[in-house]
Amino acid sequence: MRKIQLLYIFVMLITNIVTCYATNIQNPVFPKNNIIATQQKPTLAPIIAKAISAVVSIHVDGSIITKNFTIPEKLQNFIIEQHLCESNSSYYNTPLCSNIENTVEEKFNAIGSGIIINANKGFIITNSHVIDHANTITVKLNNGMTYLATIIYKDMKSDITIIKINPNIALQEIKMANSDTVNVGDYVIAIGNPFGLGNTVTTGIISALERSGINANRFEEFIQTDAAINRGNSGGALINLNGELVGMNTAIVASSNGGNLGVGFAIPSNTIKRFIQQINLFGTMQHGFLGISATNLDNNLYNALHIKKNISGIFVQEVWNKKSALKAGDIITHFNNKKINDYMLLRAKVSTYPAGTKIKLGINRHGIFIKNIIVTLQNIENNKTYNIKQNFLAGIDFINIIIQKKNRKIFGVKINDIQHDSLYKQIGLQKNDIIFEVNNHKIYNIKDMEKIFLKYKKNNIIVLHILRKIHDLFVILHN
Repeated sequence: MRKIQLLYIFVMLITNIVTCYATNIQNPVFPKNNIIATQQKPTLAPIIAKAISAVVSIHVDGSIITKNFTIPEKLQNFIIEQHLCESNSSYYNTPLCSNIENTVEEKFNAIGSGIIINANKGFIITNSHVIDHANTITVKLNNGMTYLATIIYKDMKSDITIIKINPNIALQEIKMANSDTVNVGDYVIAIGNPFGLGNTVTTGIISALERSGINANRFEEFIQTDAAINRGNSGGALINLNGELVGMNTAIVASSNGGNLGVGFAIPSNTIKRFIQQINLFGTMQHGFLGISATNLDNNLYNALHIKKNISGIFVQEVWNKKSALKAGDIITHFNNKKINDYMLLRAKVSTYPAGTKIKLGINRHGIFIKNIIVTLQNIENNKTYNIKQNFLAGIDFINIIIQKKNRKIFGVKINDIQHDSLYKQIGLQKNDIIFEVNNHKIYNIKDMEKIFLKYKKNNIIVLHILRKIHDLFVILHN
């Protein structure tokens, strides 16, 4: 009987709960301030609105002229056999028969993006490779209006170009962020003209900083992002969550069909700022350089020169500027108080400053760290290189030598003669150069040098320390 009473009470309790729940569903009670109704959904729209009108689409009609073009031999024979270039032939006055200058013109169309940086002057930045060989450049604004553009300044080394339009409406220019403050993991938004579709927005994060070495012929310091960037995005904007420019989208690692793989690269906004400053000041881009030949420290150099593995940086092979505070054999470890160990990256950073700029370098000299040395940048880059294949220095005649330098004697091996067609002459070794160290081992004569060469024959590299007139340098020979 007691069990039946308890079951009855339980059933009544459940019935009351269900009734109350159903009543509340039919007559819901909302908070007085209607929080649920007014709660905003997450959106990037306000951020994108700050920048999207400053991003334009670019269409290029261009042509590439190839000089000294030679018609393939089989085609030449066919022309002769078929009498195609005789006076009564319909081909007689065509380029096929009358191309005296041996030139051929290939026309093309290209697409890209651009960013308005000065609304009053109509200045737009884009990548130089977007408008290279252009005959006409057409800019399409976000509102659909189109204008012809002219090139104000093009710099292929930095892959940055300024073009100009003359619109009849007010433009919106981009606001630039300080790209030195961005971090890996920051959210970013890419805006551009992929595949000619017009302003398209994709999102991602900053995947890496200070990427370089993608194209050795250019100065490269890239921000890497996984925001989708495709053909046509070049010259477009990479913005932060404040709607400010942190970079200009420039390159991608593409799939076999040219599609995006989530690895895109953008030129930092601070690089663009310095570019604009130089154009305003000088009317041109002066690429500063250190006046050195250098290479990255690697295991081969660590072993050859007995450098401690806890030291990382850039090995200075030669210093061309006699007044420079740098010396051959120095290891550059810091640039403007930030660690650096990639020479291509160092070149790129230095190239954004004009000649005469004083920069701070941290170096390791003979195992001693020097925090700040001041180096004044030069304005002409010399592309000397000393990395070559070696075959026991064939083609060079040596003699033993002893020279007096200050209060000490220097023993070594002098290059008495060098064959004109020798690889070593082509890369810069000169008559009267004096070799006094090989792989950090002092040598006193030719026999010493031969012994060390044999000892390190199986090594990947041999490093020669050379005295040339009043300065010394390092030459790296690769087996």
